[in-house]
Amino acid sequence: MIFTLKFWRGAGERAIKTGAQTFTAVFSLQVLNVITPATAGQLPWATAAITAAVSASLSIFTSIGNADFTAGTSARRALES
Repeated sequence: MIFTLKFWRGAGERAIKTGAQTFTAVFSLQVLNVITPATAGQLPWATAAITAAVSASLSIFTSIGNADFTAGTSARRALES
């Protein structure tokens, strides 16, 4: 099931969404603790980007582990069709 275009589209979409959500969450939380007039130019881009990349990678692994669902149909639904 992981050798289909449908699977990789679903997995890719989920990974991008997970990465974007993680980046936004980590960056926002760090900015709340970091921004002062003296440190405004030292925003934590690298930490947020690395955390987002790891999260996106883990999302791909999760998709591979549950390939039937990621491809858009569960195993049960495929049997009913």
